[in-house]
Amino acid sequence: MDLPSLIHLLGELLGQVIGEQESPELFDTEEKIRALTKARRAGDARAGAELAREIGALSADAARGVASSFTLYFDLVNLAEEAQRVRALRDREREQYPAPTSESIGEALALLKQRGVPAERVADLMQLLRIELVLTAHPTEAKRRTILSKLQRMSEMVHRLYNTEPLPREREAFSNALTTEITTLWLTQRARAGRPAVTDEVRTGLYYVDAVFWEALPRIYAELDAALATYYPTVTPPRQWLTLGSWIGGDRDGNPNVTSAVTAETLRLHRGLAVERHRRALQDLARHFSLSAARVPPPRELKDWLDTRRPLPAHVAFLETRYAGEPYRLVLSLLASDLEAASHEDMTARLLEDAPHQARIQLSALTAPLDLIARAIPMRLVIDQLQTPRQQLDIFGLHGARLDLRQDSTRLTTALGEILRALKIDSAFEDSAEEHRLGVLRQLLSNGERPDSLATNAGITTETAETWSLFKLIARVQHIYGRELLGPFIISMTRGPADVLTVLLLARWAGCAEAFDIVPLFETLDDLRAAPRILADLFSSEVYRAHLESCQGEQMVMIGYSDSNKDGGYLAANWALYQAQEEIARVCKESGIQLTLFHGRGGTVARGGGPANRAIRAQPPGTLNGRFRVTEQGEAIASRYSDRELAHRHLEQIVSTVLVASAADSNAPELQVRAEWREAMDVMSEAAHLTYRALVYDTPEFMQYWRAATPVEEISHL
Repeated sequence: MDLPSLIHLLGELLGQVIGEQESPELFDTEEKIRALTKARRAGDARAGAELAREIGALSADAARGVASSFTLYFDLVNLAEEAQRVRALRDREREQYPAPTSESIGEALALLKQRGVPAERVADLMQLLRIELVLTAHPTEAKRRTILSKLQRMSEMVHRLYNTEPLPREREAFSNALTTEITTLWLTQRARAGRPAVTDEVRTGLYYVDAVFWEALPRIYAELDAALATYYPTVTPPRQWLTLGSWIGGDRDGNPNVTSAVTAETLRLHRGLAVERHRRALQDLARHFSLSAARVPPPRELKDWLDTRRPLPAHVAFLETRYAGEPYRLVLSLLASDLEAASHEDMTARLLEDAPHQARIQLSALTAPLDLIARAIPMRLVIDQLQTPRQQLDIFGLHGARLDLRQDSTRLTTALGEILRALKIDSAFEDSAEEHRLGVLRQLLSNGERPDSLATNAGITTETAETWSLFKLIARVQHIYGRELLGPFIISMTRGPADVLTVLLLARWAGCAEAFDIVPLFETLDDLRAAPRILADLFSSEVYRAHLESCQGEQMVMIGYSDSNKDGGYLAANWALYQAQEEIARVCKESGIQLTLFHGRGGTVARGGGPANRAIRAQPPGTLNGRFRVTEQGEAIASRYSDRELAHRHLEQIVSTVLVASAADSNAPELQVRAEWREAMDVMSEAAHLTYRALVYDTPEFMQYWRAATPVEEISHL
């Protein structure tokens, strides 16, 4: 079956559903409108006039039906095109076998080998390798999880129908199953009954963690292992190098609905997903590991570990009796039982109250016995059955995705100013100049003492109380569940060193500053230009250098593509971003700091979107060094990760490009930007900047035109 035939089949099935669930007349109307639309697009002016009359004559119910028809039709066309892309990828891999496919991890390592990159250089790169994708919510991506799940099921059917050769009876069965799914989707309300809460957005993000990333990331790990074994067999891959983060439920910049309570609930949802997935995996593994102790004697350490757990829970004790002499089944069942018990703890309440608590289970309590099992059983069983669940523990931990926290610098400064006023330390901190604030912060940080009266004098406004409760929440998360649940603390609109030291002081006073990643976010053109100076000032500060020592001498810096674009236009923003990265890397290198650049990209070109592998290759030489962190925003998540095979392709392209770009000699002449090119970019950037500002900011009618020509008003109500 070719692509047009598949699309034709899906269209027929949709037409059948419309006729059954609505009326044949509605289907005829939809087909007439579709034909007129095609004719109008081909240049038929009369068709355009007739199309306007046809649509204008629709009743509200008929308009709903026609709109639903086209929406579902394009859903089906997208699924067909995704199936075609997957077929093309599979055909390409088959044709190139045994050579690795283009932009794969295997090709990356083969290329390094071909270029003569020594094993020592690759080993150093493996030590630094750290790639993290950070999921964010976005108002233009509003699909319900119910809709996503239905489309996922339909996608699997379309793939099997298109990429296999089904028997006639199998093809009929697929068509019937697709018709049923199309019917349920037609009868399902696409819009939510109410405005989505932050936790609804969290659950949508976790859908992709559960449905796609949970299986996709271990597959990428396995491909790096295989490529190293082929081209650099003496190099050991890192245990954790490709992970997930999330902003959803932690990003409070401009969103008053993200409170400490919401963040605590978000962390519960994250942990709940991870605990349940690991529980199911270990329970399934226990059923497979029926190995006899007489044939595969367990090591003494595993027996000792099991003895420390007695008396066993009732169900596990029953399994010991029923499956006597099968210790590996028993250990895995016990670990699954531990996770079952952990799933019932009220994590949100624990994080929001001051009473002392301890997590029911830590990650090491799972990994240690699994590693003992791995050393005892045949290697084939380790590779085929144990390796993936063990890797999933390394990748996802007991948190699924690290939760980043973000707040605006002005909000943080105002909160600290109110706290200092209440403590009678400084009466006008937030209104003072940068130098005054820096002096106060350095003195308080050097003092190292938390004011005794802080608990009762943390400010009087709701905003300040909420900001202080966030830092107390961070401390409780670290104390009860560990630091791995949380990503960095991001300061949007960072304007100076005082913004970063403000967060450090609040973290110190809350008791969560140790190994606490504080990330300045530079967004406007002026802030991007100031970023190197701000970082140099921070690195020259004794108190901040001492803090970086607790972070292994690493500093993450975030650069914003969307706001810089809105500030200066596409060309000026991208040239400013390029230069800022060069200078930030230079300052970090001169200060002996390990840099990770965090790219705040969106889905559209104006938000830094586009093919990720090309964007990585376009970064200035010497700025990667095996470290890459990037946001994946709502609509980009849906387009890149809805299909498992296409998600794998996107991931392997990212990893491949990071490896090749990081291993390149940053001083190579072919990677340098020539002086005349820089001069040309300066001239073009300045001209583009002036033209953009004149249109967008200095033309009074521009916003009136923008609202008329774009669906911005409709989007704002999503």
